[in-house]
Amino acid sequence: MKKILISIAIILTMTATLLGGCADDNADNNSNSTFSRGTITDNIYSSEYSGLTFTPPNSDWIYASDEEMASMMNVSVDILNDVGISASQEEINAVTIYDMIAQDPYSGTNVIILYENLSLVQDGLSYSAEDYLQASNEMLEQTGFYDNFSATSEVTLCGETYVSQNITGNMNGVATNQYYFTRRIDDYMLSIIISLFGNQYDIDSMLANFS
Repeated sequence: MKKILISIAIILTMTATLLGGCADDNADNNSNSTFSRGTITDNIYSSEYSGLTFTPPNSDWIYASDEEMASMMNVSVDILNDVGISASQEEINAVTIYDMIAQDPYSGTNVIILYENLSLVQDGLSYSAEDYLQASNEMLEQTGFYDNFSATSEVTLCGETYVSQNITGNMNGVATNQYYFTRRIDDYMLSIIISLFGNQYDIDSMLANFS
Protein backbone atom coordinates (compact mmCIF):
# COMPACT_ATOMS: atom_id res chain seq x y z
CA MET A 1 0.00 0.00 0.00
CA LYS A 2 2.85 2.41 0.76
CA LYS A 3 4.25 2.15 -2.76
CA ILE A 4 0.80 2.68 -4.29
CA LEU A 5 0.13 5.80 -2.24
CA ILE A 6 3.42 7.40 -3.21
CA SER A 7 2.98 6.37 -6.84
CA ILE A 8 -0.33 8.24 -6.95
CA ALA A 9 1.55 11.38 -5.99
CA ILE A 10 4.29 10.70 -8.50
CA ILE A 11 1.75 10.61 -11.35
CA LEU A 12 1.16 14.28 -10.71
CA THR A 13 4.84 15.06 -11.03
CA MET A 14 5.33 13.43 -14.42
CA THR A 15 2.99 15.55 -16.52
CA ALA A 16 5.20 18.38 -17.75
CA THR A 17 7.74 15.93 -19.11
CA LEU A 18 5.11 14.57 -21.47
CA LEU A 19 4.00 17.89 -22.89
CA GLY A 20 5.03 19.41 -26.18
CA GLY A 21 3.01 22.63 -26.19
CA CYS A 22 4.37 26.14 -25.72
CA ALA A 23 3.55 28.88 -23.24
CA ASP A 24 4.30 32.58 -22.98
CA ASP A 25 7.71 33.69 -21.78
CA ASN A 26 7.06 34.51 -18.14
CA ALA A 27 9.96 32.89 -16.33
CA ASP A 28 10.69 33.59 -12.68
CA ASN A 29 14.44 33.08 -12.76
CA ASN A 30 15.97 34.02 -9.43
CA SER A 31 19.11 31.97 -8.92
CA ASN A 32 22.56 32.05 -10.46
CA SER A 33 23.87 29.03 -8.58
CA THR A 34 24.76 25.69 -10.11
CA PHE A 35 22.14 23.00 -9.74
CA SER A 36 22.81 20.37 -7.10
CA ARG A 37 20.65 17.87 -5.29
CA GLY A 38 19.79 18.27 -1.64
CA THR A 39 21.23 16.17 1.16
CA ILE A 40 19.80 14.36 4.18
CA THR A 41 21.77 14.70 7.39
CA ASP A 42 20.52 13.64 10.83
CA ASN A 43 17.11 12.95 9.23
CA ILE A 44 16.81 16.54 7.96
CA TYR A 45 16.66 17.31 4.23
CA SER A 46 18.30 20.52 3.05
CA SER A 47 19.07 22.05 -0.33
CA GLU A 48 21.49 24.89 -0.96
CA TYR A 49 20.11 25.28 -4.48
CA SER A 50 16.47 25.84 -3.51
CA GLY A 51 17.04 27.10 0.02
CA LEU A 52 14.61 24.50 1.36
CA THR A 53 14.94 22.56 4.59
CA PHE A 54 12.45 19.86 5.60
CA THR A 55 12.28 18.28 9.04
CA PRO A 56 9.87 15.30 9.27
CA PRO A 57 6.93 15.78 11.65
CA ASN A 58 8.05 12.87 13.82
CA SER A 59 10.49 9.96 13.99
CA ASP A 60 8.11 7.59 12.21
CA TRP A 61 8.74 9.27 8.86
CA ILE A 62 11.13 7.62 6.43
CA TYR A 63 13.00 8.82 3.35
CA ALA A 64 13.02 6.84 0.12
CA SER A 65 16.40 5.84 -1.28
CA ASP A 66 17.35 6.63 -4.87
CA GLU A 67 16.71 2.99 -5.73
CA GLU A 68 13.25 3.08 -4.16
CA MET A 69 12.36 6.28 -6.03
CA ALA A 70 13.41 4.66 -9.31
CA SER A 71 11.22 1.65 -8.56
CA MET A 72 8.22 3.85 -7.80
CA MET A 73 8.77 5.67 -11.09
CA ASN A 74 8.39 2.35 -12.91
CA VAL A 75 5.04 1.77 -11.23
CA SER A 76 3.84 5.24 -12.21
CA VAL A 77 4.79 4.79 -15.88
CA ASP A 78 2.75 1.58 -15.95
CA ILE A 79 -0.25 3.37 -14.43
CA LEU A 80 -0.10 6.15 -17.02
CA ASN A 81 0.14 3.68 -19.86
CA ASP A 82 -2.83 1.76 -18.46
CA VAL A 83 -5.05 4.84 -18.79
CA GLY A 84 -3.92 5.51 -22.33
CA ILE A 85 -1.23 8.16 -21.77
CA SER A 86 1.94 7.33 -23.64
CA ALA A 87 5.02 7.59 -21.43
CA SER A 88 8.33 5.80 -21.43
CA GLN A 89 10.76 5.35 -18.58
CA GLU A 90 13.54 6.80 -20.71
CA GLU A 91 11.83 10.11 -21.46
CA ILE A 92 10.74 10.59 -17.87
CA ASN A 93 14.20 9.87 -16.50
CA ALA A 94 15.77 12.27 -18.99
CA VAL A 95 14.13 15.37 -17.58
CA THR A 96 12.91 14.58 -14.05
CA ILE A 97 15.13 14.78 -10.98
CA TYR A 98 13.63 13.39 -7.78
CA ASP A 99 15.39 15.11 -4.94
CA MET A 100 13.48 13.77 -1.95
CA ILE A 101 10.51 11.61 -1.01
CA ALA A 102 9.54 11.37 2.65
CA GLN A 103 6.56 9.45 4.00
CA ASP A 104 4.64 8.58 7.11
CA PRO A 105 4.47 4.78 6.67
CA TYR A 106 1.28 4.51 8.71
CA SER A 107 -1.00 7.06 7.05
CA GLY A 108 0.75 7.19 3.67
CA THR A 109 0.99 11.00 3.81
CA ASN A 110 4.09 12.01 1.89
CA VAL A 111 6.20 14.89 0.63
CA ILE A 112 7.96 14.91 -2.75
CA ILE A 113 10.52 17.45 -3.90
CA LEU A 114 11.52 17.28 -7.54
CA TYR A 115 12.88 19.29 -10.44
CA GLU A 116 12.06 19.27 -14.14
CA ASN A 117 14.92 20.25 -16.46
CA LEU A 118 13.00 22.58 -18.77
CA SER A 119 15.88 22.85 -21.22
CA LEU A 120 15.22 19.20 -22.16
CA VAL A 121 11.48 19.68 -22.77
CA GLN A 122 10.17 21.04 -26.07
CA ASP A 123 9.47 24.76 -25.50
CA GLY A 124 10.11 24.10 -21.82
CA LEU A 125 12.09 27.28 -21.28
CA SER A 126 8.96 29.32 -22.03
CA TYR A 127 7.11 27.83 -19.04
CA SER A 128 6.26 29.85 -15.97
CA ALA A 129 5.05 28.14 -12.80
CA GLU A 130 1.46 29.01 -13.74
CA ASP A 131 1.93 27.53 -17.22
CA TYR A 132 3.39 24.38 -15.72
CA LEU A 133 0.42 23.83 -13.43
CA GLN A 134 -2.09 24.53 -16.19
CA ALA A 135 -0.40 22.01 -18.47
CA SER A 136 -0.36 19.51 -15.62
CA ASN A 137 -4.07 20.00 -15.02
CA GLU A 138 -4.87 19.24 -18.64
CA MET A 139 -2.89 16.01 -18.51
CA LEU A 140 -4.33 14.96 -15.16
CA GLU A 141 -7.88 15.31 -16.42
CA GLN A 142 -7.08 12.69 -19.04
CA THR A 143 -6.28 10.11 -16.35
CA GLY A 144 -9.79 10.27 -14.88
CA PHE A 145 -8.30 10.17 -11.38
CA TYR A 146 -8.60 13.88 -10.60
CA ASP A 147 -11.79 15.92 -10.75
CA ASN A 148 -11.30 19.03 -8.64
CA PHE A 149 -8.66 21.65 -9.40
CA SER A 150 -8.58 24.71 -7.16
CA ALA A 151 -7.65 28.15 -8.41
CA THR A 152 -3.91 28.82 -8.19
CA SER A 153 -2.56 31.29 -5.66
CA GLU A 154 0.81 32.65 -4.63
CA VAL A 155 2.22 31.63 -1.27
CA THR A 156 5.50 32.42 0.47
CA LEU A 157 7.51 29.43 1.63
CA CYS A 158 11.00 29.71 3.10
CA GLY A 159 11.19 33.29 1.88
CA GLU A 160 10.37 32.46 -1.77
CA THR A 161 7.16 32.86 -3.78
CA TYR A 162 5.51 29.68 -5.02
CA VAL A 163 2.39 29.12 -7.13
CA SER A 164 0.13 26.77 -5.21
CA GLN A 165 -2.81 24.56 -6.13
CA ASN A 166 -4.91 21.89 -4.40
CA ILE A 167 -5.95 18.93 -6.55
CA THR A 168 -8.27 16.17 -5.37
CA GLY A 169 -9.83 13.06 -6.81
CA ASN A 170 -10.08 9.31 -6.45
CA MET A 171 -7.84 6.58 -7.80
CA ASN A 172 -9.05 3.01 -7.58
CA GLY A 173 -10.98 3.76 -4.41
CA VAL A 174 -8.21 5.81 -2.76
CA ALA A 175 -9.10 9.47 -2.18
CA THR A 176 -6.32 11.79 -3.38
CA ASN A 177 -5.71 15.17 -1.76
CA GLN A 178 -2.57 16.82 -3.09
CA TYR A 179 -1.07 20.26 -2.68
CA TYR A 180 1.34 21.47 -5.32
CA PHE A 181 3.86 24.29 -4.71
CA THR A 182 5.86 25.30 -7.77
CA ARG A 183 8.46 27.88 -8.69
CA ARG A 184 11.00 28.23 -11.44
CA ILE A 185 14.71 28.46 -10.68
CA ASP A 186 16.90 29.11 -13.70
CA ASP A 187 16.14 26.34 -16.23
CA TYR A 188 14.49 24.10 -13.66
CA MET A 189 10.92 23.88 -12.39
CA LEU A 190 10.91 23.04 -8.70
CA SER A 191 7.83 21.33 -7.30
CA ILE A 192 6.91 20.42 -3.75
CA ILE A 193 4.02 17.97 -3.68
CA ILE A 194 2.31 17.17 -0.39
CA SER A 195 -0.15 14.27 -0.53
CA LEU A 196 -2.44 13.90 2.47
CA PHE A 197 -4.11 10.64 3.45
CA GLY A 198 -6.37 10.38 6.49
CA ASN A 199 -6.83 13.06 9.13
CA GLN A 200 -3.56 12.99 11.06
CA TYR A 201 -2.00 15.85 9.09
CA ASP A 202 -3.29 18.98 7.42
CA ILE A 203 -1.55 21.25 4.96
CA ASP A 204 -0.72 23.96 7.51
CA SER A 205 0.97 21.52 9.86
CA MET A 206 2.94 20.03 6.97
CA LEU A 207 4.16 23.40 5.71
CA ALA A 208 5.36 24.19 9.23
CA ASN A 209 8.01 21.50 8.75
CA PHE A 210 9.75 23.57 6.07
CA SER A 211 12.24 26.25 6.99
